[in-house]
Amino acid sequence: MKMKSKKKVLLCITGSIAAYKSPEIIRILKSKGFEVKALMSKNACNFITPLTIQTLTGQDLPPYYDSNNTEYSMHHINLAKWADVILVAPATADIISKLTCGDAGNLITSTILASKAKTLIAPAMNKNMWDSQSVQGNLRVLNERDIKCIAPGIGSQACGDYGSGNMASPNSVINSIINDNSKEYSFFLNKKVLITAGPTQEKIDPVRYISNYSSGKMGYALAEVMYDYGAQVTVITGPSHERRQSGINYIDVVSAKEMHDITVEHSVDYDVFIAAAAVADYSPIDTYHKKIKKDGDFITLKLKQNIDILASITTKYPNRINVGFAAETNIIDDEIMAKLKKKKCDILIANEVGGGKGFNSNYNKATIYTKNEKTGIGFDSKINIAKKIISFISKYYSC
Repeated sequence: MKMKSKKKVLLCITGSIAAYKSPEIIRILKSKGFEVKALMSKNACNFITPLTIQTLTGQDLPPYYDSNNTEYSMHHINLAKWADVILVAPATADIISKLTCGDAGNLITSTILASKAKTLIAPAMNKNMWDSQSVQGNLRVLNERDIKCIAPGIGSQACGDYGSGNMASPNSVINSIINDNSKEYSFFLNKKVLITAGPTQEKIDPVRYISNYSSGKMGYALAEVMYDYGAQVTVITGPSHERRQSGINYIDVVSAKEMHDITVEHSVDYDVFIAAAAVADYSPIDTYHKKIKKDGDFITLKLKQNIDILASITTKYPNRINVGFAAETNIIDDEIMAKLKKKKCDILIANEVGGGKGFNSNYNKATIYTKNEKTGIGFDSKINIAKKIISFISKYYSC
């Protein structure tokens, strides 16, 4: 990953259990060539020791000092001038409120107030605190002041709750610093993204089903890149063995009907929908509760067409960002354009399957279609294809 020119990062650690991620953030930043210094709030010292952080950064002064030591008299000004980037991670609801009000009552807030450095915050808090009007209102104010929020993840929390508010992973935090100046990052920051991925399985009897060779790799790659660009990502996934990224919300389904119903349920609150799943076109009219016994050389299955998930969503929400996929063994422009019109989406991505690409492969070859143009993005790894697709989406909708 290419590093931006900004290389001096001041890490500000506040009082959250997520402070355990701070050493890893320091380690990754230094491995990528960044120079790192740190500050800690008094409450942060309850979760991780100043000596640990000072040892990892190699800085001269401890990150927290609870006295009137004269060495700290101009420390906030010196650090404010030194830093290219200030990262508050974890950022509690308290520090977010203080930054919004312009509070200068401690070393962290006074340093940020005195600095012209690019500032990013990685919130960490209970789901109800995160969803509160106060916190969300403060974040909007900070965003207007060009203090960017690195979207928290969804998952189990230290208090026992489950939901949004978990601090983003160290890798995602670092990617946010590196990608901050990119158009893709700024476009997807804090957007709610819904992605379908993987195959569906249509039950015949307790031991048999109709499916396809999809692995879910493309949808999972799109989700990871979106997450790295600061989006809040939910993946509705059919059966898949792909690795799951911490911070992304995965919802497991099996059949096309289940995927449709769950997608409709979650589509009420999203900004971007990407239908990357290989949904089975047909399912058996009749399913059997007991295994069908072999009886003769032939068996006849009557199939019904499954509902088109993408068309359902685009019909219901035509003015949102809706992107579709079409897996083809032979891409014919007129057929793809007709499918684009039928599904009522602005962007349709046709990807070739077979011959070591597409289904159950780490590689893909794709072409992006809109009503006015087609853009080939060639043969590449699925993670690189995902980056190219997301770059296209951001440029297309920005215009």
